[in-house]
Amino acid sequence: MFALSFAFLAATASKPRLTEAWVDPVSRLEAQDEATYANTAAGMAEGQGWLTPKFLGRLALYKPPLLYWAEGASLRAFGFSRFALRLPSLLAGAAVCAILYAWAGLAAPLLLLGSHQFFVLSRIGLTDSLLLLFTAAALFALARDPRLERAWPWFGVCSGLAILTKSVAGLLAPLALILYWAIARERPAFRDLVRAGAVCIAVMLPWHLYQLAVNPNWFRAEYILSELIGYGASAPSQTSDENQALFYIRRLWAVDPLLVIAAALAMPAAWRKRESATARVAACWVVAQTVCVLAFSYRSAAYLLPLLPPLAILASEFLPRYRVGAVAMLALAAKLLFPHDPAGIPFTGEFHNPALPAMEAYCGRNRGNELILVNTDDQFYSGVLPLARVRYLYLAPPDTATQPLDFDTLGIRVTADEFLRLDSLEPAYHARLREFDLDSTRPLATAILTPSADALARLIAARPGSDFYLPQGLIDEARLRESHEVWKVTTHRWIALSRQEQPRTPHRGCGF
Repeated sequence: MFALSFAFLAATASKPRLTEAWVDPVSRLEAQDEATYANTAAGMAEGQGWLTPKFLGRLALYKPPLLYWAEGASLRAFGFSRFALRLPSLLAGAAVCAILYAWAGLAAPLLLLGSHQFFVLSRIGLTDSLLLLFTAAALFALARDPRLERAWPWFGVCSGLAILTKSVAGLLAPLALILYWAIARERPAFRDLVRAGAVCIAVMLPWHLYQLAVNPNWFRAEYILSELIGYGASAPSQTSDENQALFYIRRLWAVDPLLVIAAALAMPAAWRKRESATARVAACWVVAQTVCVLAFSYRSAAYLLPLLPPLAILASEFLPRYRVGAVAMLALAAKLLFPHDPAGIPFTGEFHNPALPAMEAYCGRNRGNELILVNTDDQFYSGVLPLARVRYLYLAPPDTATQPLDFDTLGIRVTADEFLRLDSLEPAYHARLREFDLDSTRPLATAILTPSADALARLIAARPGSDFYLPQGLIDEARLRESHEVWKVTTHRWIALSRQEQPRTPHRGCGF
């Protein structure tokens, strides 16, 4: 089952470019985080250090490092390719299918492989597939050993690895264990719960303590205050204005109506056999994940992924398996015929972003000039390519909102005027970065804010040695040609190439 699932998931997995997948097929939100995570993993593979993740020169402590470690090790071992980057997710997805096969028979992994959300998230370089693997492995151990008399070390290790993958989202298995302990007759002894918890802490704590000791200011501001509290308790922005429950109900039905129907039909039989460990563990898994997604203020369709395996287990375990398996196979075949439907299986990729080949073509010129991307549509793919320097400029007024991680004070985000005076401001910014745990000027002016197209035109004129990627028509072409050559790379985008080309030493091939 592992081999067959891996072959199914890995087929054409290297074809779509990074970020060319919908993490939310209803709202059509691109997998932008795949490029940011790839930048971090590539940095580790190239020797920038394994303990403290970085993104474009700054510390990247918004997530624990396990995915970066896995992706970085894969890139180091197999070379820089999309397949090597996505290999950890592919292996994790196949392992989840093997666990479900051992747990509830053939129908369960067939239902899961036919799920759009599982298929897509197992084929891209995000944290979700690894998180699902460790959660499923921990709860499978509980289902096989309801008293945790022998499985407590395994449960603790898997829970600790889940936390090292996605922070508090890794607490799903321990939360389900607590619910199981509250309702089961054959519950684990309190001693074994403590042992499992101790092992979990022993696995996840060292990296967190290291960051508290070495990068206390950045870790506290980004990991604790911004990610855990900011997005968990009061998300600053949402991708949809829907009601929290309606958001998830709508997407669950859109991406996998068959699984929802099958699980609903299985509920009466599961209730009649509620004393079985499988029924109790699966029910606790569903309840725990439902509580988590409704309680966490930020909404994402990817958060539905951990809900899919227990639904598949319930359908396989408490409905006639052969009938469910046959229906799942027929549904999978039908979904292959409609890959662009929210419930379809997109072997060929879900969409094509013309900005990505444009970035690769620019990279192929091997220019040593910095590239400033204006209101970019490349989903940070440029940050993955071996370019000399990238900066991101947005036509927006200065951000006056107070954030725990103050990019403005640190000089990581600057105004256009500050960017033009960066040489004189650099010593002060460098001192602030040092005080905030980062002794580097590399991330200065990664983001630039300018209020209008006229201000942008003045900045372009003042930076004749920089290249610019910008929307067509934003700046008058004749004015742009005064200092740059205009290269029309897509239907709606130009790259303004500086006439003061700076050479670069050869680098690894473009594209990822």
